[in-house]
Amino acid sequence: MRLALAVLAGSSVMALAVAGGVGATASATAVAPFVVPCADTIGNLANPAGSDRRVALGVLSVPSVAVGSKRLFGVLHWRYWTKVAVGVRRSPAAVTISVPKAWRSNVAVGWGNRTVVAASIRFSSCADATSPSWSTYAGGLYLSRHVACAPLVVSDGRRTATVRIAIDGACS
Repeated sequence: MRLALAVLAGSSVMALAVAGGVGATASATAVAPFVVPCADTIGNLANPAGSDRRVALGVLSVPSVAVGSKRLFGVLHWRYWTKVAVGVRRSPAAVTISVPKAWRSNVAVGWGNRTVVAASIRFSSCADATSPSWSTYAGGLYLSRHVACAPLVVSDGRRTATVRIAIDGACS
């Protein structure tokens, strides 16, 4: 009985930790973005504006073609997962990706080497004279329902822009 209670309590704490970035409802209060360290890069991006990618604010490279979604079970109310690798320019400014408030019950983000489901992710400033100009990070979007087009707000600390990720189709 004690073991069952301990497991139940542990899973509740874990669920709250995962939910901390987004919350279970759209009315969750804002929290600081999860910070992805430079060490979480999975490689270098040679062509950030290639035929299947586009660049926002000169600092973030995202797919310009539709990405597929997969059914996902067991991560709070997130039913789908969409893999979206991003490229981030190595510069003195940190880059932040946020889900607009009106979309937070439908979309969450997660990049880097940790399992994070969040409303906002900040990529650390990784400027280094010896490193390539763009780093790539694995991760993607969590979806509570199937959506055709997910908006994300990108900021370099001075400017913001909205990019749309097409999922299993095209953004109109």
